[in-house]
Amino acid sequence: MTDMNSPSNSQLRRRSFNPKQRAKSTSHLKNQNPQSETDYVKNNSQKSLSTPSKKNSEKCRTSRLYQVWILLMLGLIGLIINLFRLQVVQGKALQKIAQQQQTIQSNPFIPRRPIVDRNGNVLAIDKVAYTLYAHPKIFNRSKQEVA
Repeated sequence: MTDMNSPSNSQLRRRSFNPKQRAKSTSHLKNQNPQSETDYVKNNSQKSLSTPSKKNSEKCRTSRLYQVWILLMLGLIGLIINLFRLQVVQGKALQKIAQQQQTIQSNPFIPRRPIVDRNGNVLAIDKVAYTLYAHPKIFNRSKQEVA
């Protein structure tokens, strides 16, 4: 069924993984190209550096970098303008609003209702009492004079 001169599958596998035979099988390709391998690598590497796709990608990167830079600068300018508007233009009005929110006007004396029991007898009332206090060291007098 198979020809005796044709190699079997196992022979093909062995032949493809043998480096010596592979070098022999590719030697005819080297003979067709008169350039040496180093010349071929040098020529191809120089061509690949100057290909239009690399130039375009560098231009694309540069333009994208400029676009991002411009976007960031516009954002920074917008923040500076907003800061100027809040501090200089609306500063006085915003300061008044902040003081109104943070301070409370309270009455120091808030009278309470009297406390009564179930019969209506007053148990406690709210009475204003003043306290006077003076420290003797504040006055340059003797204790007996102050007393």
